[in-house]
Amino acid sequence: MKKIILTLGLLLIASSALASTYTLTYIAGSNGRLSGATTQIVNEGDNGTPIVAVANQNFKFDKWSDGLLTSSRTDANVSSDISVTANFKALGSGGAKWLFFAGKLNTSIYNGMQR
Repeated sequence: MKKIILTLGLLLIASSALASTYTLTYIAGSNGRLSGATTQIVNEGDNGTPIVAVANQNFKFDKWSDGLLTSSRTDANVSSDISVTANFKALGSGGAKWLFFAGKLNTSIYNGMQR
């Protein structure tokens, strides 16, 4: 009986050594935080768990460092380590602002600054 248990034990060790695991690392950039597990160990082919980038007051989520534009993400069918940073930007940053005075378009103001 001991020989059978030992053989089964060796089989389990050999089997688990073949399974690949990957680390998913999520980092919050300046002006925000993350909700969810920031470090996840995932078996090859499995999915991570959801993580959400949450901006501080007066900031908004911009994008993840790998280009993903949604603030929440769940990495699926994992086949490699992943390390990404959530980037945030100030509210009102980027893009032109147009002001109308007495029905006329004033284009001399850009992002609140006069040219």
